[in-house]
Amino acid sequence: SRAYAELSFVQAYYGVDLPASLDRVQRPYTLWHRHVNQWVREYDFKVQQDYSDLRSNEMIVPILNLLYLKRYDPQILGRWLDLKLDGAWAEGNADEIGAFWQRHAGEMIRVAGLKPSRTKLLAENLYFLRLDFSDGKITYAKERRKLFAEIAPYIRDKNQQTAKAAQALRKAILKEEARYRRETTGTFLH
Repeated sequence: SRAYAELSFVQAYYGVDLPASLDRVQRPYTLWHRHVNQWVREYDFKVQQDYSDLRSNEMIVPILNLLYLKRYDPQILGRWLDLKLDGAWAEGNADEIGAFWQRHAGEMIRVAGLKPSRTKLLAENLYFLRLDFSDGKITYAKERRKLFAEIAPYIRDKNQQTAKAAQALRKAILKEEARYRRETTGTFLH
């Protein structure tokens, strides 16, 4: 119910049994991801009418963003970086990640470094936002240098885990760049 969703959010916001509260907050997303037919039966009709409903999958990113800004708990950021979204939801998530990166790059690098899938997701989103739409080689090169300059201080961090995570992120961005070039080159050849 909407009340259940709101209460779960309030409990997570105030840190009451945080892992369980986060599970409850993420229930619509988790159900949609694992059992879409059950999600449709339980949520779809109810939440289509109100995009601000906490049960809506479109709300999971802003909810996790807000909870992290309140609690500064790495497990919240980790759950955000574990989301598997596609289509318009993925694009919205990329925008949020890009905005969040501007103020919390270090924490994002550290949390992403705990799982290769998180590093890959962060690299894909940063590439998509910062480099994929750069106009021309000069703009692209400038944006690429700027992004790598933002990562560089973390590569030199005294904390070895942070340095290793930053190096992994840089490599993942380079892999994303190579993948994009392979795909676009193949497209032009056919």
